[in-house]
Amino acid sequence: MTSANTNSTIPKMYIADMSVVTPIGNTPQELHSNYQKNAVNFVLSDFYTEQGLQITMGEVDGEQLPSLIKDPSRPKSVYYARLLKLASQALNQLSSSSPLPCLLAMTEQYPSLPKFHPDFAKLLKKQLKEDERKIDWGRFKHYSLGRAGGFALLDLALKSLNTNIAQQILVGGIDSYQNTDVIKHLSGRHRLMAEGINGFVPSEGAGFLRLTLNKNEALIKNGGIIAITPPGLSMENGHLYSEQPNRGQGLTSAIKQALRYTNTHITQVFSCFNGESLSISENSSALLRNKEKISEKSTENSLAKNTGDLGAASGIVLIANAAEQLSLHGYNQTYLLYTASDQAHRSAVCLQFESLT
Repeated sequence: MTSANTNSTIPKMYIADMSVVTPIGNTPQELHSNYQKNAVNFVLSDFYTEQGLQITMGEVDGEQLPSLIKDPSRPKSVYYARLLKLASQALNQLSSSSPLPCLLAMTEQYPSLPKFHPDFAKLLKKQLKEDERKIDWGRFKHYSLGRAGGFALLDLALKSLNTNIAQQILVGGIDSYQNTDVIKHLSGRHRLMAEGINGFVPSEGAGFLRLTLNKNEALIKNGGIIAITPPGLSMENGHLYSEQPNRGQGLTSAIKQALRYTNTHITQVFSCFNGESLSISENSSALLRNKEKISEKSTENSLAKNTGDLGAASGIVLIANAAEQLSLHGYNQTYLLYTASDQAHRSAVCLQFESLT
């Protein structure tokens, strides 16, 4: 589509419900309130670098999470325990009158690391108990795409809704860096924050959106509803595991695609930037190349500076936080959100507040 599109011709999804679990808030409202206060919740973890340095991590308060049910089939690891607790806590917040298809973004599959557990759906179904009825398990799929995964799944969700595969759909993201294999892999590259190491803060979180094409089913906040326009998706040839230079072409393309669906200037930009110097050039060049659609007065917001790096939960949590901020103002405007995985996947999306008055 071109810039000649009007709002009525743009394919949009609307947020009917949303939930989050993060180190600084376990509802979208609490998350945004603490983000506005610049709150952080970082701790010295039980994980160490190869040099014996204690790694700083973001951590959800365990007392706020549900207990695990007894399940002999569950892998004996902190990682799976955290994923199941985070997912069940986030899903518990959602309202739903019938089981819905669910697309779930999960931990990025790093080279040479063990494959993700193929039976996670069965583990999650057992853990959810009564809440299992919120998901149509015959139409549950999970994808190991990392930070960019949440927005990538919005594309699949929109296609499902447009082809009447479902009237509503759940899109979620969960992740936890409390994974021994991942910690060892990343700390071996000196990427994680510890004494004397200016890396990023690995964290954990979960988020879900219940999406619809029907405005009448949308969540109303401050006299308006939140629309999600089609995401922009691309691949970066020069990613962290490639020998090619990163010229930011993938992220530039993803943002450009997302901006095709808005005729107004972007007033706020939200990203999953975690503070690593590796990403600074890519992010700045991608925004600069798309500056004609971004207001000179716009500000860039990085949620990870408060929550730590949420991994595959980043995209959905970004949307929930941005949606809360959009709703506060109560007038029509558009935000740009973008994410980048460690490997090739890049994604971006626009959120719009649509006043009902």
